[in-house]
Amino acid sequence: MLDTLEIPEYVDDPIQILVWEMDEFGVVMCVFFVGMMAHQMLISLLFIYVFVRFYIRYKADKLGGFYVHAPYRAGLIPLNKWFPNGGILEYHS
Repeated sequence: MLDTLEIPEYVDDPIQILVWEMDEFGVVMCVFFVGMMAHQMLISLLFIYVFVRFYIRYKADKLGGFYVHAPYRAGLIPLNKWFPNGGILEYHS
């Protein structure tokens, strides 16, 4: 017999680090270190705040994992040998 198995709702979500998800945290750390090297911490902290506010709102409007598919959709990388261009919206045979 097959037993039912409950799958957690957020099993595919990115790893959470402090208050950010992994994709947000990577950008925050890069901007932070660039600000440290440029001796412009106030500007970098301001940029981090604006970025996080904008990106969290942007992610709320999208499906989970959209950033994984974004390079394909923009036509930057091929999906496979049958679908080389992600920018095609309709297929006519």
